[in-house]
Amino acid sequence: APSFAAMAVATRSRSNQNKKGMFARHAQVLVYIPNLIGYARVALTIVALAVAHSTPNVTLALYLCSFVLDELDGRAARAFNQSSTFGAVLDMVTDRLSTAGLLFVVGTVVAQTGGAWHRRSMPLALLWLDLASHWYHCQASAMAGSHHKVRFAQARGLLAFYYNKRIFMGALCIGAEVAVVAWYAALWKADTCWLAQPAPHALTNAVPAALLEVIARLFVADDARGAAAEAQNASTALVLLAVAVPISAVKQYVNVLQLSRAVSDLIEIDRSHEK
Repeated sequence: APSFAAMAVATRSRSNQNKKGMFARHAQVLVYIPNLIGYARVALTIVALAVAHSTPNVTLALYLCSFVLDELDGRAARAFNQSSTFGAVLDMVTDRLSTAGLLFVVGTVVAQTGGAWHRRSMPLALLWLDLASHWYHCQASAMAGSHHKVRFAQARGLLAFYYNKRIFMGALCIGAEVAVVAWYAALWKADTCWLAQPAPHALTNAVPAALLEVIARLFVADDARGAAAEAQNASTALVLLAVAVPISAVKQYVNVLQLSRAVSDLIEIDRSHEK
């Protein structure tokens, strides 16, 4: 007699076969449901960045909608059996360029307000690291003939843990994204951005005052007195930034490891071609 697991697989297979039209796997990859979600993310991000210097609330709403859709496109790909190489590249490029675009906006806002040198250079440094680590990694994986997530899942150490543990990967990615969004919001006044309004006491009490002051000094204020004032009247954005920055720091370290490993792999490939 067939096992329960075998019957479940057969039932799921029949269910997939019964799906029709757009909601089943078909030859028109460009109009797969997850790819349509990807196009919506691109449109939302473009509009969000286009108005980022004038209407922060609109930017935050559209950018966060795009962020939520990033989770839905993967679920749709699995639910409708519509995973594709095109969709995977679309998702990765949209992720990278969305973050790069918002970092660029943060950099220009900081520059316009005459921020300290470390605040002017940090957005561009993070942008470069994010793009370089992923593109070098994908190039090394392509030349090695393996998927970029599979290659490091077979490695050791933090990179393997990152690619093998989806919850850990998701937490770092969300933390890094929240850090950029909160940084952007923290640069605005309370009357122009809802996240820049004073945080509830329950929220500020959950974060050490010393951490809030350090974060304010690094990302918002130009001197110690300004940082103390920002920490004393902490906005929701500053509190979110204080929570997200340590998580983002781990993600940036993973990016450094990823870039270093990819560069080493590409050098080894070059050496193997010379033999």
